[in-house]
Amino acid sequence: MRLIKDCRGAISVYLCIIFIALLLLAGVIIDASRIMVAERKVENALNAAARSVLADYSADMVGDYGIFGVDTMSGANTAEEDFLYYLKQNLSERNPRFRFIRYEICQESGETSLVGSGSLLRGYDFRNQILQHMKYKAPIASIQNIVSKFKASGLSGKLSFAKSEKEVRSKWKAVKKQRDSVNKLISEAKEFTGHDLEAFLGIRQKLQEAMELNDGIAGSLQAYEEEKEKSDAVALAVNSSNSDVNGMQISTARTSFDGLKEASSALKDQIAANISNLDNIIDQVEKMQAELAGLNTEAAVLRDKIQELQRIVDSSRGNGGDKESEDGSEEGKGGSKSQGHKESRSGEDQADKAEKELAELNNRLESLEGQIEGLNSRIRDMQSNFQLAEMRLLPEEDTDTPRKELNSELEKSAKGLIKKLVEDIGLYRADMDQERMIDARYLEGGSDAYEQKELVNGLEGRDGILEENEAEAENMNVLGIMSQLVNALTDVGESALEKIYITEYIMDRYSYLSSKAERKHFFENGEVEYILWGDVNWSRNVTKTVGTIWTIRFAINTIDTFATSPVPEPVTRLINALTEGFLLSCKDMMDLCQGKEIGICPSVKNGIKLNYADHLRICLLLSSSTEKGEINRLNNMRQLMQINIKELDDGFALKNYSTMLHGKVKVKINLWFLPVFNLDRMGFKNFEGGSYVIEKETHIGY
Repeated sequence: MRLIKDCRGAISVYLCIIFIALLLLAGVIIDASRIMVAERKVENALNAAARSVLADYSADMVGDYGIFGVDTMSGANTAEEDFLYYLKQNLSERNPRFRFIRYEICQESGETSLVGSGSLLRGYDFRNQILQHMKYKAPIASIQNIVSKFKASGLSGKLSFAKSEKEVRSKWKAVKKQRDSVNKLISEAKEFTGHDLEAFLGIRQKLQEAMELNDGIAGSLQAYEEEKEKSDAVALAVNSSNSDVNGMQISTARTSFDGLKEASSALKDQIAANISNLDNIIDQVEKMQAELAGLNTEAAVLRDKIQELQRIVDSSRGNGGDKESEDGSEEGKGGSKSQGHKESRSGEDQADKAEKELAELNNRLESLEGQIEGLNSRIRDMQSNFQLAEMRLLPEEDTDTPRKELNSELEKSAKGLIKKLVEDIGLYRADMDQERMIDARYLEGGSDAYEQKELVNGLEGRDGILEENEAEAENMNVLGIMSQLVNALTDVGESALEKIYITEYIMDRYSYLSSKAERKHFFENGEVEYILWGDVNWSRNVTKTVGTIWTIRFAINTIDTFATSPVPEPVTRLINALTEGFLLSCKDMMDLCQGKEIGICPSVKNGIKLNYADHLRICLLLSSSTEKGEINRLNNMRQLMQINIKELDDGFALKNYSTMLHGKVKVKINLWFLPVFNLDRMGFKNFEGGSYVIEKETHIGY
């Protein structure tokens, strides 16, 4: 019994059981720690490998354009091979004799890979690279300076005044047209030459038309005065806000039709009096002509009767001799003597009676003819003695004479001047080789050239004054251009910071006509012009750009000259402003292309100056006002990057470069203790036999 109840060694069994449990727990903790360490190391190695690949950016792109991109497509998976190399190096143990964790990188079926994203041919990513680059430089002072200059010039207010004056001019023309028509009708009525009833009726019709037009002058004058008050209010607001004491104020001098309303009222009474006199004489003449018509009718009847009686008398007097019998026999002659005698006596009596009646009718006809002649004489005297009462023409102001000739020293057309300027520059380069450019199908949608009018042709070939209708059509073009310009600069001044960044990036990294920096680019001077237009021919891009700047200068000079002109006659004021604007714009272009600075507008005398580059900034802002223009601008920038870098590296292709990398890795690590639990069979993820699977992803970019 004592042997059976011996308990020696029981504690050792319990201790072994507890020790095994503690050992398994320690093994689990150790493997869990190893897993956590491996997870962190794989993540760090993945990020480090991706960053190492990003470090292999294009030095040419960064140096010339400040754009970071890594080639992920050219060659035989070069970027991915580098990624795997860096990944292995970062996962390797420092001591090759002892491996605390053994890492096995899985490469089957793309389980570990590196893919580029954010292609530089994608507009958003390319644009974002530019913005990131420019935010560090923040060179917004140039455009803000331009915006402040335009605000100080008062051009926005002058544009509003010019628009309001368009309505004033329309009402002014309506009054002038009515006044001139009234004067024309009155003059024609005064100059009548006929003195018959038809002439009187014609005169009365003209006076009636003049009366109706004259009655409408008061209403037209009122409408004109109302529009003039609105325009004056605009001018007053601009003049009050103008802080430039040296700048010229908006002039509100206009032809105001002084005394026209009073003259129109007086003329109305004069026309009415003449119409009344005409009605009176027309009524009298019509009555007298009606009476005359009756007398003429009666005289005509008498003449018919007189002719009939005269025929009877002549017939009776001619039948007084002997007559032969019908058979011509002697018997007949002898037997009819007495009968013939009787007939002869009867004819004479009838003739005497007819002659008596004929005499009475002649006397009566003579009396009628006397009445007719007297009545005709009275009508003639009445008509010939009629005179219109005095009618004073409506007053007409003296008009200023428009400029009739352009300055002979300048070209007769804007295009001729531009062509001459471009030829004088003397910088020519062969057309861009389109085979070396980016294939259009890889770029985002956009046309080959931005749909922007580079030149207003209304003045082309003109060597004299503009007609009124031509001037109005040209003025519409000017107002449209200035509205676009003011809206673009207002937008920049309020919210378009990104547009400022991109515009300044272009001006900083690309060459233009007057730039002095030598970059050894394909278009040494004219890259910004290419960005604007996208033409592979250098001279066409420059021509279009110079034409566009000329158009901008033409709009600015015309609006400013019009607003400050002292000419009171509205139409002449407009024509003179267009002519002056043309001349000033041609002179401005000559100065700009020679690298000089010009005043922002003729009336501002405080030293505000702009150069060719400033006008390019304005053109770039205008070109980005639409989504299509923005896309074209980005596409053209990339085309220049492509061809310029390709000049240095013939194998360069922008389409292969990415700004972001998407890396993923699958790594297996060995386990020490956890495999005994067969966790993979129990459905636990990431456990495969005696290994633990780690999967990581990273998105990293510049």
